Amino acid sequence: ILEAYVEKANGSLLEEKVSSLAWHYRNVDPEYGFTVMRELLDSLKNRITPEMNIHILDGKKVIEIKQNGCDKGSACKRMIQEKDYEFILSIGDDI
Repeated sequence: ILEAYVEKANGSLLEEKVSSLAWHYRNVDPEYGFTVMRELLDSLKNRITPEMNIHILDGKKVIEIKQNGCDKGSACKRMIQEKDYEFILSIGDDI
């Protein structure tokens, strides 16, 4: 699906990360990019079921698809449950 949208939106690209796939559209014409992004989200939401255990992240000029629980927040939660820490500092712009 993502590869088809790379072909559809000139300037977009697919990034294969360790734990996710990301479709970047920052180099696509802004109006067209927004339209295609909405179309992609609708397409993904119609195909992904809860049983697939997949999360869609609508970020800044990027749509990222990853398995639920495969993120920094979940990793931190597991670490905190395994050990007591005197101090924890968390910095970032993720939700």
